[in-house]
Amino acid sequence: MRPLPLRLRLTAWYFAVLAATLTSFSVVAFMEMRNTMGRGVDDELRDRLRGFQEVLRKEAPFRSARAIASTLAEHTGGNDLFRMADDAGAWVYRSPAADSLEATLPRLGNVQEPASLATVDTHGSSLRILTTTLALTGAAYRVQVGESIDQYATTTTRFGRLLLMSVPLMLMLAVTGGVWLSRRALLPVDRITREARDVTARNLGKRLEVPETRDELQRLSETLNSMLERLDHAFQRITQFTADASHELKTPLAVMRTMAEVPLRVPSSEAEYRQALTGIIRELSRTSKLVDDLLYVARGDSGASGLNKCRVNLIEVVRSAGAQGESMALRRQLSFELDTCDTSIWVDGDREALQRLLVILLDNATKYTPPQGSVVLRASRCGEVACVVVADTGIGIDQADLPHVFERFYRADKARSRDSGGVGLGLAIARWIATGHGGTIVVTSTLGRGSLFSVRLPAIP
Repeated sequence: MRPLPLRLRLTAWYFAVLAATLTSFSVVAFMEMRNTMGRGVDDELRDRLRGFQEVLRKEAPFRSARAIASTLAEHTGGNDLFRMADDAGAWVYRSPAADSLEATLPRLGNVQEPASLATVDTHGSSLRILTTTLALTGAAYRVQVGESIDQYATTTTRFGRLLLMSVPLMLMLAVTGGVWLSRRALLPVDRITREARDVTARNLGKRLEVPETRDELQRLSETLNSMLERLDHAFQRITQFTADASHELKTPLAVMRTMAEVPLRVPSSEAEYRQALTGIIRELSRTSKLVDDLLYVARGDSGASGLNKCRVNLIEVVRSAGAQGESMALRRQLSFELDTCDTSIWVDGDREALQRLLVILLDNATKYTPPQGSVVLRASRCGEVACVVVADTGIGIDQADLPHVFERFYRADKARSRDSGGVGLGLAIARWIATGHGGTIVVTSTLGRGSLFSVRLPAIP
């Protein structure tokens, strides 16, 4: 089943909450009014009885039952319900209203019984009756006083009907207003949705309009713009990566095709065929290394670490990489120095990846250092950090190129060929490996005087 739109769900929740609130309020208000009016009737009966008691004490003290009856007859109206009996049960006084309702009134009881309140129905009318003991000087009498509660019941009934009619009306008005408010409140969301729907791969640079409301809508727009910016950056990187990879792969493929076509077009000797095959194998080896580097970079972009970490002695890795660095330095007529401490430096890392990082740095150092120059590989520990430094006396890097040297396919020396300068993926891979180990790699360089690459990794205590 298709879910309801958000504005209808909001309205439904608003209706449910408001209906429960109004219903609860109506029930509480009705009960409170009924109880309040009931307490008012009971209090009025008690006040009336106290008034009769005061009259009797002032006007008929130590008088006979006849005198008490005469006094009560003067102060009670014809419609007042009042009757009074002595301790023996003999009637002292009964008002005309009480006399006519003799059969329906509660019994008086004796003077030892506690006071009581009761509601009785008489000929379609409801009466509230208070029965209690009245103490006068020298004697105690059983008294009963009553009052009609039809007016109070009518008022309570009208109030209940008013609530029954007003609550549905208020709910209808509230639902209508809720629909209007929800539609108005969600208009900015609809606008954001339309603008976001218009963003495609061709216009990722487009941004949503941010309302200056300092509320959830502004935060939503800013969050979506931030997401679009990250997507735009990632898409540009992928596009650039695809273009650069295609360009780098196109060159060796073209070279290999040329090397294979020339001997086939022109009759050649065995030596020429061998030379062509040797060139093809050389280009295949270079292309295989390029594909390997591209896979490394793609693995980093996908978020997969690809690192098999374990407890590794960094000094052993540095010495192993140093042996390769020394071999590269000798081929290029460079002096090589390996400086490590005697104690082990343990890190949580991938031995092969760490060695590849150091070999990349050593390859760059020997590649860009003129003959008779020097390359230094140094490893040390400073507190909880393991530091490996590769320094050279090469051509250095221009200050304008330093922020970009770790970018893929970037060459600081644009004039270098593929044979001498590579494709520009080595330092990007080195940074990915360092970052994957929770470390950093930084470079400082002076043009014409050399460069220094520093790798810092968290060491195991």
